[in-house]
Amino acid sequence: MPKIFCFSDPAEEKSYWVYLNLSLPYVRWNTALGIIYPASFEPEKRALHFSMFASQRFRKGIDYFNFEMELEEERVRKFPHKVSRLQGLFVFETQEEAKKAEMLWGDSTNHFQPDCLTEATCEIGHNKSKHDSNWITYYLQKGSPEHPSNWKELYWEGAPYPHQNPVWETIVDKPLLLLNEDLRQSVYDRLDQELPCSFNLRLSICASNLGYELGRLTITLLQVNECLQVRHIIRFDEDLAVEVIEAIKREKPEYMSQLWRKEKDTFCIAPDLRSSDFCLTHQCPPQECP
Repeated sequence: MPKIFCFSDPAEEKSYWVYLNLSLPYVRWNTALGIIYPASFEPEKRALHFSMFASQRFRKGIDYFNFEMELEEERVRKFPHKVSRLQGLFVFETQEEAKKAEMLWGDSTNHFQPDCLTEATCEIGHNKSKHDSNWITYYLQKGSPEHPSNWKELYWEGAPYPHQNPVWETIVDKPLLLLNEDLRQSVYDRLDQELPCSFNLRLSICASNLGYELGRLTITLLQVNECLQVRHIIRFDEDLAVEVIEAIKREKPEYMSQLWRKEKDTFCIAPDLRSSDFCLTHQCPPQECP
């Protein structure tokens, strides 16, 4: 059975703010859908799943990956009730907090830019953890004051970094519904031109509007020989797609005109995200690994 989401009403519930790295194909896919998912918790043999935010950070290489794994081990050991940095979604609780981070972090090389910011609301019943990102920033920055030996514990406790004004970021453990319709439309228009087939994108958008989990991105860490590789896959279940079409006919027949409108459309062909995959060990595309 499909998962039916229950999101907060932004008029009644507190919303969040999130920056999206739209240079990445899988982020554009999620943005067009209007939903960002945390990491999947489904068991898979010899594989770990991560959120798209973790995947972006892992591009820094194996040393940074090991650093994040040490932070995760500290969380599991002492703060299991806190939301994982590897599986959760990073947001700001207010637009002011988001803009503060943009002023400090934003430059021409990254996505902390005004046109990459959107308001979002989170699925009802979500958990959240709030932390001062300065603990991470200045631990990795040469010339910074030395961290105390228990700094990882202080980070997970939510204590402020003592040498700078806090830059708070929040991690949530449920899907985010993106509220910036103009941003979603502009990203959809781009994908509609880029993809050899956009039917599954349009069907997934209709599905998310009805509360179905179709076209979900899964990011998986796999060990291939001596390499650690990050793989990105769009899950597009054909049986669920048929169920969604039947639901559209019953509940939103006006959506049908959005589905069959391009001659090149092919049913249930998922986007190829292999260009987003990378090897952590060698910092190269998987096909170039030695």
